[in-house]
Amino acid sequence: MATILHDLSSTAVIRAIEANLATSWRLFSQLPGAILHDTPELLWVSTNIPYPPFNGVARTSLEDKTADTAITAVLEHFTQRHTPMLWLVTPSASPAVLDRRLVTFGLVHRGDDPGMAINLDTLPRALPVPPGFTIEQVNDTASLRSWCSFTDQ
Repeated sequence: MATILHDLSSTAVIRAIEANLATSWRLFSQLPGAILHDTPELLWVSTNIPYPPFNGVARTSLEDKTADTAITAVLEHFTQRHTPMLWLVTPSASPAVLDRRLVTFGLVHRGDDPGMAINLDTLPRALPVPPGFTIEQVNDTASLRSWCSFTDQ
């Protein structure tokens, strides 16, 4: 269900982007064989697709004293499944030094992906599109593979 954000403060926009991210990752759990772990502390999903954006942790809210145990358990899950994964560290992630803690567990920082938002009321009503531009729903495995640019191994 879409929600219209009326509070456009940085804090509210960041919260909305993080909520949208969590919602989209929950959708991956509907794939065959997928596992969803969704608690107040962690949101992670594990699929049978060996492609990191479909596997990993989207939300982390851990107490400092239990963080290492939780991180170990999550990493063991993905290691046992031989599944590549991502661990997203968002602005609200905790503990505050989660990024450095994950590095001590052997994870590598691969880059930052900025969250993006725009007040839709500021956009022109009609936007130009390139010739031949189409929007299509992905309804089959071949199209999904093409869209995601991954292949069976």
